[in-house]
Amino acid sequence: MLDIVGTWNLEKHGKYDIHGVFIPTSNDVAGKLIYSNDGHMTVLIHKTEEPKSLDDIISYSGRFTIGGDVVTHVVELATSSHHRNSREKRVFKFQNKKLVLSANLESGGRFEAIWAKEE
Repeated sequence: MLDIVGTWNLEKHGKYDIHGVFIPTSNDVAGKLIYSNDGHMTVLIHKTEEPKSLDDIISYSGRFTIGGDVVTHVVELATSSHHRNSREKRVFKFQNKKLVLSANLESGGRFEAIWAKEE
């Protein structure tokens, strides 16, 4: 768990379609992810440089647990009602000192976010 604890800056966010083609969420996506030693987490992602509505933002906070290669975000607060009181499961791995979070999508394909740790 200690490797995941810290503050992370978003480098890549989007999905791979069923053919393996990456589709970015936006060209201007930016974000910050924080995991604390006491098991709390928070994430804030702007899909555009100048968000104009809540649809341009992904933001939630709560607790996290780790089991094997899966981190589960137990969401308590969120800007979006579909995130509130949810459990967001992400497969995680470390690749070239980056945190890679991914999840299979119901529509097929796979979501992926790559985060660089703040030093």
